[in-house]
Amino acid sequence: MLAARLHREFARPGAPVDAALIGRGAVSVVTEPERWADRGPVGETLQHLKQLWHVLVRYGEPHGELTHRAGLDAYAG
Repeated sequence: MLAARLHREFARPGAPVDAALIGRGAVSVVTEPERWADRGPVGETLQHLKQLWHVLVRYGEPHGELTHRAGLDAYAG
């Protein structure tokens, strides 16, 4: 549900959930805590965002465009 909320509130349609999106959510948690009050204390929500980031790092896949720009096409799979 957190990833869906981040996407709904901060991403363009069709954009993936990525580190930048999680970062925008984290900034919002700190600068607009009232917006996130339904998720509990700020520290807890930030911890959930960090956990989401860890899941993304472990199980996510690189964007095709970003992989190409980084010269990592051979690793894209």
